[in-house]
Amino acid sequence: MADIKAEIQAQMKKMEEAMLAGKQDEMVNFYTDDCRVLPAGAPMLVGKDALRGFLAIMAQFMEKVGKVENIAVDAVSMGELASSVNASVVYDKDGKVFDNNKSISLWKKVDGNWLVHWTAWSSDQPTPSQ
Repeated sequence: MADIKAEIQAQMKKMEEAMLAGKQDEMVNFYTDDCRVLPAGAPMLVGKDALRGFLAIMAQFMEKVGKVENIAVDAVSMGELASSVNASVVYDKDGKVFDNNKSISLWKKVDGNWLVHWTAWSSDQPTPSQ
């Protein structure tokens, strides 16, 4: 049986590389057509068209990012679905940590590839009310 955590980690690495390279069209292809994305501090996104718009906005933020480390902390497979609990560290261009995030994702196997079907994340930065 395949190591689901390693498979998810490999997909996350490819996503990280596409994101840092500003390849928004490539990023969209890591998600299912009917994906649901719940970004921190923003409305839920449904489908690839909504995701494209969000990624265009995120591209401006990514210009400040030097490196992102995404880690699949744990993962479990349920047939054609898998769930992962993730952590990430975001570094600026000078190599300083400026954010830590955690997320949970539901992955769906489509044509032999694990794609993000649902995902939600939050930052460790305090919310404005804190």
